[in-house]
Parts: sequence; C-alpha cells; structure tokens
Amino acid sequence: MRLNFSLVVLLTLASSTAFADGLFYQLPDDRTWARYDIEVTHERDGMQETQRATLTMASVGKALEGTEQCRWIEVKLQVTNQGMEHTILAKVLIPEKYLKRGEAPLEQMVRGWLKGKETEEAMQLEASNFGPLRAFLAGPLNDEKKLEKELVESKLGKLECEGVEGWAPITEGNREGRFVFQSRLHPMAPFGLVSSRLKFEFKRDGQVVETGNARITLSEFGKEAVTELPGNL
Repeated sequence: MRLNFSLVVLLTLASSTAFADGLFYQLPDDRTWARYDIEVTHERDGMQETQRATLTMASVGKALEGTEQCRWIEVKLQVTNQGMEHTILAKVLIPEKYLKRGEAPLEQMVRGWLKGKETEEAMQLEASNFGPLRAFLAGPLNDEKKLEKELVESKLGKLECEGVEGWAPITEGNREGRFVFQSRLHPMAPFGLVSSRLKFEFKRDGQVVETGNARITLSEFGKEAVTELPGNL
C-alpha cells in the first residue's frame, strides 16, 4: 500500500532528531502515562494533506544499574492511513537524573527495544534508530527562549502555562529542513507538556520543496501503565 505524503512526514517527525527537548520536561511517578493527539498539515507540489495520529508515553518500570536508579520509558506512535493502523513502539532504560528538562536523555541510554509492525519481533534498540523516542527525549532546542505565560484550555482545565520557543535542524537525503517549536508547559501535565505547535520547511539546493505545521495536544493521561515490550530484566 502506498503511504500518502502527510503520513510519511509525520513518521519522519516522530523518528528524526528534529524534536529536541520535544515532549519531555519532567519525570512523573512510575506507571504514569500520557497520550498526545497529533495533527500534521503538509504541503508539497501544490498539494495539501492533513494527517492525524496519537503518541503515548509511559513510565513502565524502575531498575538499578550499578549505583544508578533508572526508569523504563516507553513510547507508542499510532497512525491511521487509508483505514489501516501503523504502529511503532520503542522503549528505553535511562538513569533518572537525566530525565528532566535541559538534558539529552537518549545520549544516556542503557539499553532499549524497538518494534515497527504488529508482525515483527522486538529488536534491540540502536543509537542509529531511536524510532518515536526522539519525539520526547532527544535534547534541548537551539536558541531556546522563554515566552510570556498564556492561558491554555486543556484536558487539565484552563491553565496559565509557561512557554518556550526554539528550533532544530534535520537532514534527510539531499534535503535540509528546520523545525520551529512553540510549546506550552505546566507542572500538572504528567511529563510537563500541555501542547506544542511547530512549523517545518524542507529545502533542496536552496529551494523550498515542502512546508507544513503540526499541533501536539495532551488528550488523556492516567496511572497503572503496563509495558508492551520486553526488557524489564
């Protein structure tokens, strides 16, 4: 089945280095989970498409590695395209001291697992392919600056949210791109993020070939998260 181009760019967004500090700003209690709705509008060759997906993150266990207290963080990306669901699961063990704002948690990975399709076995995670984990855990944005607080309607009610803005680059084959983020944060949100807006642009040989924007919004959250992947030994 041929994937439409908005789905392709959505998967690129979730698996690239573009997300930087991404959606992870604080570490909640173990077994906490949060789900985000994603809507991507993408334009190429005069055509525009909109794609929707969900991205779920959960803390699914603790482990002691030497003297380091670590946490298992699991991320699930689900995209529906032409009536079929595409799912990517990724899970990583990271020392708790790196699971906070301003750190680059994936650079401190102890080990992890990745599963791309329902019929595939989980593979051991490699640094070259972090899957949707990069959406949450990559590291700080470039030229990050604070924005004035803003009242935001959310699943948690109406909150006065701190804002941050910054950008991150991406290289994909012979194309170069930039993602600009504006995120709204509040400590009541399980992982700190209430919502995020981003704009992206790809160039080839200095010419703009693709543009788009995305909205990421906290939609559900709860306790008693259970892993869908191996690796808690």
